[in-house]
This record gives sequence, structure tokens and C-alpha cells, in this order.
Amino acid sequence: MTLGIGPEPEADLLVPVDLYREGDHYLLTADLPGLDPGSLHIDVRGQLLTISGHRTLRRLNGTQWLERDRGRGSLQRQVLLGGKVRAEAINARYECGVLSILLPVEPGHSTRKIDVRFR
Repeated sequence: MTLGIGPEPEADLLVPVDLYREGDHYLLTADLPGLDPGSLHIDVRGQLLTISGHRTLRRLNGTQWLERDRGRGSLQRQVLLGGKVRAEAINARYECGVLSILLPVEPGHSTRKIDVRFR
């Protein structure tokens, strides 16, 4: 524990995500604890998914901080998806600090295995 540290300046925050494809959709989960209400924005353009938002921590005047690990500031995470997403069918939910996004893939944009021949 460090005594007498000052508040850290605002910085871009890391957004840890898990992303996988299951059948005809992608599922993305992102850890976003303490996000400011109303600051969350999700945008899909073609194959690029962008998540952005902001986290503000209380400012306490006259306080001597003993620990201050929780980040604050703007966050943005972009993920390139492997298939074209049906934007009109995207479903998102934010619960207990975790964002879950279901991203249906356009029919005909499936993956296939490529056999490699060795000589």
C-alpha cells in the first residue's frame, strides 16, 4: 500500500473482451464495470464493431488517497469480425458490469476449412 498518492490522470481504459462464433452468430462479452449510465455506444459498420463509453470516479476534495487502482476516462474497443453482420438483428445487454452482444451473421458468410497440401 502506498500512502499519499494523488489521483491518476484520466486515460484510455482497457476493455477486455471475449469473442467467439457459434453457428450463425458471434457472441462478444466485454468487462465494463462502473460505466457511466448513458455513455455506452455500440456501432457496427460492415465487419468493424466499436464499443465506446466513459467511466467517472467520484472526486473527493481534501482526501488522502491510500490506493487508487480503478481507472477512469474514455474507453473504446474495436473488433474486426470475420463475416458481415446483420446490423438490424444485433442484440445487446448490460448486466452486472458485463456487456453481452449477440451479432447474427448474414447467410452465405460461413467459414470453411482450407486443406493445405505439403510437398
